[in-house]
Amino acid sequence: MLGASVVPVRSLTAQEAERAGTLTLAEALERARRHNPTYRRALNELSAAGADARAAWGAFLPRLSLNASTSLNAVRQLTAFDNFGNPIENPVQEWRTTSNSGQSLSASLDLFNGGRRFAELAGVRARNAERDAAAAAALVQVTAEVRREYYQAVLRRDLLALEASLLEGYRLDREHTETLYRLAEASVTRADLSAAELEVLRQERTIVEARSEYRKQLLALASAVGDPALWEAEVAEALPEPFDPERLSEAGLVERALRASPAVRRSEASVSTSAASLRSSRAVRWPSLSLNFSGSQGANAAERAALFDLYPDEARSGSVSLSLSVPLFQGFSTSRDIRTAEIALANAEEDLREARLTAERDVRQRLIDLRLQWETYQLRRRELEVAEERVTLGREAYRLAERTLVELQADVRAEAEARRALLQARFDFVNALIALEEAVGDVVYPADGGA
Repeated sequence: MLGASVVPVRSLTAQEAERAGTLTLAEALERARRHNPTYRRALNELSAAGADARAAWGAFLPRLSLNASTSLNAVRQLTAFDNFGNPIENPVQEWRTTSNSGQSLSASLDLFNGGRRFAELAGVRARNAERDAAAAAALVQVTAEVRREYYQAVLRRDLLALEASLLEGYRLDREHTETLYRLAEASVTRADLSAAELEVLRQERTIVEARSEYRKQLLALASAVGDPALWEAEVAEALPEPFDPERLSEAGLVERALRASPAVRRSEASVSTSAASLRSSRAVRWPSLSLNFSGSQGANAAERAALFDLYPDEARSGSVSLSLSVPLFQGFSTSRDIRTAEIALANAEEDLREARLTAERDVRQRLIDLRLQWETYQLRRRELEVAEERVTLGREAYRLAERTLVELQADVRAEAEARRALLQARFDFVNALIALEEAVGDVVYPADGGA
């Protein structure tokens, strides 16, 4: 009965996997690029780059304005004035109607404004570079989050499989204990039978808990991807095999981080933005020269003759002017704006220096963490080898009635913990590697020395 109680649940899991399908890491990352809200928001911000660039280039072009108007006026005068200026009743109280239409075209072009337009164009390019860096940072963040959640799901799946294999071992121990009890072995008592049965029940409960944790982790993965279609998907890959971090070049990783880290790139773009803003503030002190043109035509007529006239050419006028403006005194506001821009540039340079220091510190710290996880993984492997050997010897001694069931169960529990710890150590190494790649801003390839 105990063995049959787990079979329906395991079959249901297989049916769910068949219905939902499996998900590879590459598929999860590709879906995250299309569905993750954080990355989509960054792309939305990036879409404004083209409009800002066109607006900056448009400052070099003439500004054109075309106006057209038409009107109808009606007047009725009820009173008039006699020769002495006294008001009298108007003998002619009729409506008098007039109409008019007019069109005008104006254009203006800034010939010189102290280089302000070039500074603003450089500022737009720098802000667009900031947007690019922000989108890259969002992609790095989303990629790291999805990879963590994916491999966490792989860990939960592997732990579930491990618990299932441990259950088979507990069942074999129970069957062997029952056999020894039926043979009236003096070393096996009724209490041993109960202990063996209890281990099976505990392991079945552990499997139920592990399955619940796995399902919850799959939900966390779907949430990180941002695609609700993945609520029932199953992970398809295994945890990557750990490698010796000594194959990585620490100096090479730091160099890559200073070059590729989104935080550093964003700070560099911020410095360029502040420098362009300073140039724009200083350009206000220069004279400005502009060329202006305007032309108009119109028509006036009695009644409705000029209403909606599409070509009113009764009267025409035009003008061309060249304007020079010299900012002699602006109430010290220009000096204040320049000083503010200088401070902003100095702060941006300090932010860049801080970002580089932070990037280097993060890479070195996370490489230390990776080395620690590698050493932990090596020790866990050795612990498992010793635990497996101890269980093998313990089972043989138990069959020969040289060890008690309690002693064997202690060895089995130790081996189970060693197996769980090895899986956890493998995941911890992968998690540390993801953190290192997040700090570098790029994938770390051990084959090329990390350079």
